[in-house]
This record gives sequence, structure tokens and C-alpha cells, in this order.
Amino acid sequence: MKSKWPSKAQWRQLLKVLNKKEKIIFFIFLFSAIASFFVLSFSLYFKNTKIVPAEGGIFIEGVKGSPRFINPIYVSSDVDRDLTELIYSGLLGYNQKGKIVPD
Repeated sequence: MKSKWPSKAQWRQLLKVLNKKEKIIFFIFLFSAIASFFVLSFSLYFKNTKIVPAEGGIFIEGVKGSPRFINPIYVSSDVDRDLTELIYSGLLGYNQKGKIVPD
């Protein structure tokens, strides 16, 4: 059974058969197809790969400086504020929808 596709020898003769205008159009479409393939490949890759933390583990928060006051009334720096928020966490908090949930 004969194939409807050109043979390798016929594909090699393609650029010899085309005139200058057809060659320009051919290479524009070829470049567009290759560029769109790479753009779609990269967008698909970055859309479907996300960095997700592993289950469990340890969370370490680092701040510059040392705490002076652990009492929330005397908070004077970001270090004190971060430390008091961790130590004196409330029983309830708000979620993204604004509803009260356990903290």
C-alpha cells in the first residue's frame, strides 16, 4: 500500500521547489509553530507544578534582633510583636471569608 506522505527525498527537495515568497511564508509559519510549542510547554509546566511543603515537619521563623519584652503591653519592636503573637495566640481567629474559626 502506498503512503500519501512524501518520502524523505521529496522532503529534502521542498526548499528547492518553493519560490522566495513561499519560503518566507513557510519559515514564518515554522517559527510560529516552534515558538508556540515552547510557550505552551513552559506555561503548562509552570501551571501544573507548584511547590508544596511536605506533611509535618518543623516551621522555623527567624527575625533579626533579640526580644526585650515578652509582655504584649510593652511590645516595642517586630521581634517582640512576633514572639507575643506566637506565645499569646488567641482561641479564635478569622478565616479568609471573615468567619470566626478556632485558632
